Amino acid sequence: MQVGIERVATNGITTAFEISGSPESPVMVMSHSLGSSMRMWDQQWDALSSSFRLIRYDTRGHGESTSPQGPYSLDQLGDDLISLLDALEINSCVFVGLSMGGMIAQNLGLRFPDRLRKLILCDTAAVIPDEAQPL
Repeated sequence: MQVGIERVATNGITTAFEISGSPESPVMVMSHSLGSSMRMWDQQWDALSSSFRLIRYDTRGHGESTSPQGPYSLDQLGDDLISLLDALEINSCVFVGLSMGGMIAQNLGLRFPDRLRKLILCDTAAVIPDEAQPL
């Protein structure tokens, strides 16, 4: 079951998200890369929704989520996701993160391990490279 894009107040912003799959299935959250949106998961969405209750969301400053003045910290991005899980009354999930989403996943793993069943890290790093640091 897919319901379309929804919005919820989370951690001082409005987060756009989408849910698909059976409410009885294990929850999998999908976090996109920098400069992208939840749409990057379109090709995986239908295939995975038969096995998981899927949630994909637009990270703060991306897609249809609000974009308050930055810069944003990884702790802040992690707190955004925990706030989303709390709003949806989800205690734990499998978390898939690509690039920036993988950095958010690592932050969650360090700070909120009890909220995660598994982490799936894709094409990511443990630190923000020097060339990507703000001036």
